[in-house]
Amino acid sequence: MPQNFVSSSAHSSEKIRQKQAFSTALKNDHLHEKEGKPEDSSVRKFSVDMSMSTSSVDSRLHPEEKNRASVDVLAESRPYKTHSTFELIRSIIVLRSCQIIGKFPSTLGCVEHIFANRENFPLISQFFSFVIRNTAYAHFCGGENIKEVTNKSSKLWEQGKIGAILDYAAEQTTKDDDKKEDKKEETIFFDLPGTYPSNQPARTYDYESEVACDRHVESFMACISAANSISSENNTKSFAALKVTALGNPLLLERMSSTIVEARNLFTKFDTNKSGKISHSEFDEGYRLFFKDAEEKLPRMFERLDPCNSGRIDYIAWSKLLSPADLPRIVSKCRSVGPLSRATLTEKELGLVSAMYDRIHKIAEEAARTNTRLLIDAEQTYYQPAIDNIAHNLQQKYNNVSRSPDGPIIFNTYQCYLQCTTQNLENDIERAQRYNYHFGAKLVRGAYMIGERKRALEMGYPSPIYDTKEDTDACYDKSLKYVLSHRALHDTKSECMMGTHNQKSIEYTIEIMKKVGISPSSGAIHFAQLLGMCDNLTYPLGNSGHSVYKYMPYGKVDEVIPYLLRRAQENSDIFSNSVIEQKSMLNELYQRL
Repeated sequence: MPQNFVSSSAHSSEKIRQKQAFSTALKNDHLHEKEGKPEDSSVRKFSVDMSMSTSSVDSRLHPEEKNRASVDVLAESRPYKTHSTFELIRSIIVLRSCQIIGKFPSTLGCVEHIFANRENFPLISQFFSFVIRNTAYAHFCGGENIKEVTNKSSKLWEQGKIGAILDYAAEQTTKDDDKKEDKKEETIFFDLPGTYPSNQPARTYDYESEVACDRHVESFMACISAANSISSENNTKSFAALKVTALGNPLLLERMSSTIVEARNLFTKFDTNKSGKISHSEFDEGYRLFFKDAEEKLPRMFERLDPCNSGRIDYIAWSKLLSPADLPRIVSKCRSVGPLSRATLTEKELGLVSAMYDRIHKIAEEAARTNTRLLIDAEQTYYQPAIDNIAHNLQQKYNNVSRSPDGPIIFNTYQCYLQCTTQNLENDIERAQRYNYHFGAKLVRGAYMIGERKRALEMGYPSPIYDTKEDTDACYDKSLKYVLSHRALHDTKSECMMGTHNQKSIEYTIEIMKKVGISPSSGAIHFAQLLGMCDNLTYPLGNSGHSVYKYMPYGKVDEVIPYLLRRAQENSDIFSNSVIEQKSMLNELYQRL
């Protein structure tokens, strides 16, 4: 028998043995966690449970290999050996300056005010622009144009096999002439007769923002084209970032999110025994309580929500039927005006939503055509339900296993500092399996903690954010384990982008990959850090064969400065923890003396 066949068979047998061992461990944990708990849950459970004990699994699986892989990968003694001396000195200066400025948030606010009103501060704004161009911009951004971005991307690949996630970060402003010509304002009233109270406040949408959103489409299309060009040269997967609030009015997204939340609240009201699923009798009772066309609609509606005739309806089926576009027709049959009726979008608002969908689908079509992965950015919780809804629709179309056989095109982002993340992740993986499309995710910890807590306090609702960093870290690890375990046990082509600067999270990811038999070259896991941050983690990952990327914003200097200032505010804690990076850079400089 040929030697290579024996070797291949042994390797395959080992992978099967590892998966079986991992599956057994996960099932044992699952059974252990279920003891004393209700059998029903909001989503059908897989063999792996989100709440399983990390320590119990780790203790049973290959203890002799624990930590070995991750230590070997990140133990590179000179991660900055390919950086020039000038780059190292500039990096130390920039990171040290960010540390200092981060302690005085008002300083960033002053600089942002100057650039927002640069016509009133011409000399000061020019001075700051010159300084930022040669320091923070050069350190954190890819360049002003596609040529500069391509050059920097090529350099990253040559130095450490590192790819680029392109993000057109410029804030497009409308010129005064355009404002006079294009600006139209229209007051949009609720226009479903007899549905809304007369004192319902009117909402105004500035149509200038619609013009700006149309312009942003071309910017994202150019970004996708550049990402595809760069990946073709490096023979890697291409990624581009997409910010939904650049393609639709934020007020509209907030309204759409309110609609989705109220539809979810109605599901909870129907679910009287709080099992996470609505039985036939619960649906019958709830529909008769809230709607006046029960005799006509009930039989067919339950069939639509329960096509498999299981006798129960879960939230995934519910949310597909009660989409924002369907709600005006549904609430017109309500017995009385309630929260859902008041939250439902008007006809004109639905027109704006349709225009936003057209923009997003145009971009997604181009991404699918060029095989460029789109990472949909997460935003504040009052926009996120709408963004998630958009992502689900895009994934169902463009990640379909027949249309995209090699893996997902659309990736949604999960912020692990949110208490709802584990449940949302579980729902979305089940949704992907049910509707036959590849699951794609980007895991991050989150960037809006201060604002979210402040808003919750001011508006009198519980904070959606975990109370401690430890809880956020635990959510991040459990979410990662769930995604990888499901891929390994169900043999899917799901992919996950690990957006993290946390070394322990990277080490943990490598451990789990080893245990479930996912190789670095499989394309299942990608690591990502911001350009200019944590090169001491990025370069060792790239040199060891892992798929690793730098998040690379680009655009003209004066346009990107507001983006940089917000990044500085959002990542002040990261900058404060950059001491290890700076020590590693200083050590590299010392070795060159």
